Amino acid sequence: MQVNELAKQSGVSGHTIRYYTRCGLLKPVKDNNRYHRYSQKDLARLGFIRCLRKFHLSLDKIKQLLGLAENGGIPLEVIYDCLQQEFRREKNEVEEKLEVMQRLSKVMANWNNLDGLQSISLQGLEALFNRLESN
Repeated sequence: MQVNELAKQSGVSGHTIRYYTRCGLLKPVKDNNRYHRYSQKDLARLGFIRCLRKFHLSLDKIKQLLGLAENGGIPLEVIYDCLQQEFRREKNEVEEKLEVMQRLSKVMANWNNLDGLQSISLQGLEALFNRLESN
């Protein structure tokens, strides 16, 4: 099948399929006209990729897992470890964003306490934010 048919069957855009092909995640053969021809195996690989991308696994990690799958199967422990690593990474990212949101919230809540201040110098900005955060 060509890109359009694979896209239709998989629900993935042709652009994404071409990108995954360039990355080596999909391995079509080229026909006499140099068109990529995808197989049912590529469709299955695409389903595997989509499943793991939902959990934000990197394409490099997915490529490693596809390599394991081609060499006899992926131990479930390996998949669990990948998910656990991603969970920790996402958790850290969320915690960092929450800290920023808390600081922003404090600054915005205290913004009305600027006592008519209309402008500020570069040197004064940090002190202003520190004051607004500490109130």
